[in-house]
Amino acid sequence: MLAGRSRRYGFYNIMLDMSPLGATTWWEASCDFGDVARQQSETTFATVAENYRFYFGTGSRHTMWGADKVYTDTTGGVPTVVDWVNAMLASGPDGRDAAWLNVEADNPGLLLTGDLRPDPLEAPFE
Repeated sequence: MLAGRSRRYGFYNIMLDMSPLGATTWWEASCDFGDVARQQSETTFATVAENYRFYFGTGSRHTMWGADKVYTDTTGGVPTVVDWVNAMLASGPDGRDAAWLNVEADNPGLLLTGDLRPDPLEAPFE
């Protein structure tokens, strides 16, 4: 069973391998998935910079809203998600809040406590 971000990686790995068995080794596609997501985010920002920002934190969770990490996690040198979202909400037609920036953790592939991981650990999570 795939959970969280690994579900996205699993489907992405299926597309890369052209085999449903790719879902069972979801971690093989995780770095490539992250690279493509960052590239697409940077391209989108370059196109519509006035109303678009991206946030790449650490961990393998598909969504951050199921955990308290939105209020506390600054792993990798990022602001908390709630602070980043509040800065987005404070931005408006009269200008952008200075805290609403593109954010990328120093190590976005770092697994956090409770994150899904291969067992036994395999690259890139070794």
